[in-house]
Amino acid sequence: MIDRAHLVSAVRERATALKMVGVLTAVLAAKLADDDASCAAAGGGGGLRQVQRQLVEEIAFLPAAARPPHFPLRWAAAAADDDDADPASAAAASAAFLHRPADLFPPECRDLVGCAHLVADAAVFAGADSAQLLTFLRLGLEWKEPTVAQVGATLLTPIA
Repeated sequence: MIDRAHLVSAVRERATALKMVGVLTAVLAAKLADDDASCAAAGGGGGLRQVQRQLVEEIAFLPAAARPPHFPLRWAAAAADDDDADPASAAAASAAFLHRPADLFPPECRDLVGCAHLVADAAVFAGADSAQLLTFLRLGLEWKEPTVAQVGATLLTPIA
């Protein structure tokens, strides 16, 4: 899983990377289900739990949620999508559209903090048991609930 996540993080073409992330999260969810079943039967720690920290904190393989259409405020992940942005900064932002799970908020927080903070794209978690996968990647609300100050930063975001 670590090698696959590194492979995804090296891809610079957005469409290809999004397809690969979808496959990676689907496989990761399936392996989590198998891992939990084998742990329950054996009574030991799961194999994926041993690489959890590295997946969550070190490898940038998840896309941030895109700015909703016709959204009037600036969006934290939209720097590469702005037509009037500086070409050099847009190229740098485009090269870094994948993020570490530790740097993202849960998809459920999109409306609360999306203007000021990066939020994980819900589309890559469209699998059957996304709650277990979000918890594993520490993107569940039990791991990252936005503070009042973070929500307030969204309210103070200027119009784009």
